[in-house]
Amino acid sequence: MTIDDRLYEHVEGFHGYKMIPLEIRSIIEIGAGPFTQIQYLLTPFRSIKQITLIEPNALDYMKLNNCAYRGGHLHGHPVSIIAESIEIIMKKRRQNKIFLNSSEYYSALISINVVEHVSDALEYFRGLYDLLEDNGLLIFNERWYDYPQQGDCLLDNAEFLHPIRITKWVIDRFLDQFQSIYVNFNRTRRQTRSICFEHGIYFIGRKKSKCL
Repeated sequence: MTIDDRLYEHVEGFHGYKMIPLEIRSIIEIGAGPFTQIQYLLTPFRSIKQITLIEPNALDYMKLNNCAYRGGHLHGHPVSIIAESIEIIMKKRRQNKIFLNSSEYYSALISINVVEHVSDALEYFRGLYDLLEDNGLLIFNERWYDYPQQGDCLLDNAEFLHPIRITKWVIDRFLDQFQSIYVNFNRTRRQTRSICFEHGIYFIGRKKSKCL
């Protein structure tokens, strides 16, 4: 299993993904990086029929020996790869220039620590909601700060790669559109040792059929 220093932190935050159903028709991950959290969902007891990864740097990552989906497969499962940002993809979808799969929507979506990397946070959150079918499963993690300036403690000198910092209010408004199954606000072991004012949420929920 391919690992890096924060993948296990997220597995811990989601309590080993024990709340994830054993049958998933299609799943998409936003900002998969070179490793992808989906690898932790691929167990002998879970069936995932279709896997799609959105990762702007995917073509470069796939040149690395430790890329989990190098060769277009993830632990033997074929993977569809879209090497564009979520913002660009959503704009193309609205212009009817791209359809990400035959059904256009996904039964599950995973996004972990992505918003600080995007250039348009509203487009990012809109994409998470719009890519999911009604009652689709959201697997979501973000870190947040009481005041956005506090993010500079972690992300100082990295504004080009991490331009966005959000507060809990933003996360709460977005997650109001989902029926919660699992919520974990506990700080991870790394966060408890951090000198920065960093908080986070690990959330699993179902997209509400109608959002007012």
